[in-house]
Amino acid sequence: MADKIWKLSPSDFGFLWNECRRCFYLKVARGYPRPFGAFPKIFGVIDTAMKEYFEGKEISAIVPELPAGIVQAGEKKVESTPITVPGHAGQCYIYGNFDTIVKFADGGWGVIDFKTSETKPEKAVLYAPQLHAYAYALENPAPGKPRLAPVTRLGLLCVEPFAMDRS
Repeated sequence: MADKIWKLSPSDFGFLWNECRRCFYLKVARGYPRPFGAFPKIFGVIDTAMKEYFEGKEISAIVPELPAGIVQAGEKKVESTPITVPGHAGQCYIYGNFDTIVKFADGGWGVIDFKTSETKPEKAVLYAPQLHAYAYALENPAPGKPRLAPVTRLGLLCVEPFAMDRS
């Protein structure tokens, strides 16, 4: 299979790989996607609202520990150049949609993924492969795809609703 090129989705590294490695293999190598589960529409509505709310905002006003930078470009496609693994005939590439990027004043870029969930430290470990895949694709893009380098920061922006406000 010297000419085989597998498409890898960054979101599959955050979900499918950790939940069922056999399912990951079947999707990537055999083209059998995992059946779709229930995904309540409200999560899509919340995701869109978060992207619209944060776009154009100063990131250090949202996360004071971060340096100056502007939140940009909600949900854009990325695709990497083919990746060759020494000792293997096939290749793979990264293809997917990132949530949001940050253009830092120092010239670096950040990749942020929005989550509507509890804020827990283990979330960073769970989603790190997904974020690194986006960073790789942005720094090593396929011809004609956007190149944003260097990616200097990766992160999650978790929104955990506690109360409603009618104002």
